[in-house]
Formats: sequence, structure tokens, C-alpha cells
Amino acid sequence: MEHIIYQLLCVVVGFLYMKSSLGKIKNPYSFYRVMEGYSLIPKGRIAQWLAVLIGPLEFMVGVTICLNILRFEGIIAGAVLQVNFIVLMLAHMNQILPFGCGCFGMHAPEKVTWRKVAWNGVYLGALIVLFIGI
Repeated sequence: MEHIIYQLLCVVVGFLYMKSSLGKIKNPYSFYRVMEGYSLIPKGRIAQWLAVLIGPLEFMVGVTICLNILRFEGIIAGAVLQVNFIVLMLAHMNQILPFGCGCFGMHAPEKVTWRKVAWNGVYLGALIVLFIGI
């Protein structure tokens, strides 16, 4: 039974990563604008490359976790991404980001709230559970 729950959690976490990546893959320029809103990442070529690479990286993390292909590495990469996302959100707590937080698509101006940080914390917690279960 534990194995089934673990596999189900892998599918859910992996699917969420893939879903989160789609908007970034479809429109990296919009994600670049989201990244500019955080003001912690230097504008220019580095930010442009990050905007292009983060979406496919998230998608690959989701695939590796779902399909158990390099799952350990996918979980580690996912945890590193989540920690970075949480740090960026905490640095902008209660501020309105002009293009949203970039969590699940690019939106209109959006305020960074504890709820959003908590969601990312739960997601990080799920990755930790998966890591411990390997």
C-alpha cells in the first residue's frame, strides 16, 4: 500500500511540475517579464537564458519524477527550484509583482502572499517525502 501511495505522489508532483512549465515553455518572454518583476535577477542575457531554460527544466523534472527515469536527480532538481522560488517570494512578501509570481502561468499584477509561499512549501515538503522514500 505504501508503494502505491508513493507512486501516486510521484505522479501528482511530476504532473504539477509539467503543468507549471507549460506557460513558461509556450511564452518565455512573458516568463522573462515575471522574472524582471522580482528584481533580484540581473536583466539582460542571463535573465533571458534563464527564462528560456527554466520551463523545459521544470518539465523534465516532472517527467523524471513521474516516469522514474533519474527520479533521484529530478527530485533534487525540483527541490533546488522550489527553494529558489520560496526565497524569491519571501524577498517580495506582500508586494505586488507586475506580471504575477510565475507559479502557474503569467498573470496580471499579483500580490505575493503567505498562501503562495505556503503552497510552494507544501510542494517542497512533498519533494522531501519523495526523497526520503527513495
